[in-house]
Amino acid sequence: MELFKKYSHDPGISTCVEELFAVMAATPGCLEGLHSRFLPTAVHVLQSPEAQLPAGILCATLDTAALLVRGCGDGVSDVLMSDLFPAVVQSILRTDDSAVIQSGGECIRAFVSTVPEHVSRWVDPSGRAGLHYVVQVILHMLDPSRPEFTASFVGKLLIVIVKKVGNYLGQYLELLLKAVLSKMQLVQTSTVMQSLLCVFAHLIQRELDAVISFLMAIPDPTGQPAMCFVLNQWCAGHSFFYGVYETRVSILALCKLLNHCLTVRDSRLAKLSVRVEEGAMSEAIFTRSRKAVDGRHLTTEVPLPVRLMKLIIADLQLQMEAKQAGNEEEEEEYEDGDGEELEDATPHSLESLLGAPGYVGYEGQYDEEEEDPDLKDEAILKIDMEGQFAFSLEGEDTANGGFYQNLYFMVSLHKGISDRDSKNQQNKKRRTPVIALSGA
Repeated sequence: MELFKKYSHDPGISTCVEELFAVMAATPGCLEGLHSRFLPTAVHVLQSPEAQLPAGILCATLDTAALLVRGCGDGVSDVLMSDLFPAVVQSILRTDDSAVIQSGGECIRAFVSTVPEHVSRWVDPSGRAGLHYVVQVILHMLDPSRPEFTASFVGKLLIVIVKKVGNYLGQYLELLLKAVLSKMQLVQTSTVMQSLLCVFAHLIQRELDAVISFLMAIPDPTGQPAMCFVLNQWCAGHSFFYGVYETRVSILALCKLLNHCLTVRDSRLAKLSVRVEEGAMSEAIFTRSRKAVDGRHLTTEVPLPVRLMKLIIADLQLQMEAKQAGNEEEEEEYEDGDGEELEDATPHSLESLLGAPGYVGYEGQYDEEEEDPDLKDEAILKIDMEGQFAFSLEGEDTANGGFYQNLYFMVSLHKGISDRDSKNQQNKKRRTPVIALSGA
């Protein structure tokens, strides 16, 4: 504890101390001693004015508190909930430091993930519930006036909350999703945008129709349904997603959306278009679906089902190319006869493609998922992704027809809706002078 307090500003020493605490927290015989020695210090630090604390000790305390909570598991004591939990919340709500807010959010995630029942049942002396404080922390992280990096890890926190205490959220969920949408309007960094988009990707897999209804009912700043904004950001950023879990969440949600489009023929989605940037062009014919951007770049409005299909096919193509390259490597090894695996061999499975160690551009990402206690046992990491691709692209043989018939129907419906809207706008413009003249 003396090393922890004295060298919290030193990343090298503080990291070693935190790793030692992690081992102790995972050891039943040491947990009680760590609890009794660390808890009073942690509560004192978290309740002290930030300006009076040594550099780095607030983040180190929050990180260690998260380890302690996860180490206790279901055996989290009432003292942790009554003393540590409110101290963590207040330390987050009164700071503007992005690093402290991030560490605090991860500590709250540890509470919700490990003891969701305790958090949902706990009430402070003033009568406010634990979930109320959790929601206030998330709204603080998503505050549009704060730096966008405070929301870097809010996606995982929200996903854990939906999984663990989603049935208790009630109207809180709508409030949180509106806050996510507001933050997305201001975000410029792709990693933060990915974190926010993953919230909707996860919800789409759980409650597709409810998410569509919610996003279609909420207008964005331009007056269009928020669904348009979310899908444009998602489709533009999907190819740049990183991390095994995040990439798979995105792919599976896109597959579910496409399958929904083709089998249900949802008219709400049929009228939606997604912008696709075509790149620099010197001369081009402009139509209503093609607009100049900065005088050099063009964007094309593509029907949503077509865009979803192209994204999924691109992922499938990457997988097939990786498999082919892997097979060629295996043949070369067999011909060489040495029988040894090459360290830099090209991956030949989707797991390798999406982040197995040794694949260029994804080093260590699979280890990250294995180390995260909320992700290491996720079923999504074991799903047959190739089968999901095939299912979405082939569609189901329903009474509505097969894949190509459904795709043609959705595109035709999209064109009909677009033409109708355009015709209505033209009729409005024609009628306006007549009304004015009649009034005169």
